[in-house]
Amino acid sequence: MEFGAAFPTDGEAFELVEQGEGLLHHVAQLAHALDVGDATLWGNALAVPELADRVHCERRADLESRDGKPMALFFLSKIVGPHAYEDNPLLVPARREASRLVAELQAT
Repeated sequence: MEFGAAFPTDGEAFELVEQGEGLLHHVAQLAHALDVGDATLWGNALAVPELADRVHCERRADLESRDGKPMALFFLSKIVGPHAYEDNPLLVPARREASRLVAELQAT
């Protein structure tokens, strides 16, 4: 059995943070370090509204772009689709955001 670990290829060390700081203060660095798509990062943050708002604020240009909205909707469809898990903490906010995105896309 083999195990592996993924590390950023740019060789930068992760920054230690003071108490009271953390993910909410370093969303952009986290997204870059993990090479996570904006829609995925935002969608996974929906269970924590402050975090989702912070991700959306920092990644607004990408999330509200012509490609960003469909990508966000695609990510949300995996949560709210036919095999939705009712106890998933992302389900309710994902349904709300999916409805909002569908309305926005239909209006354009």
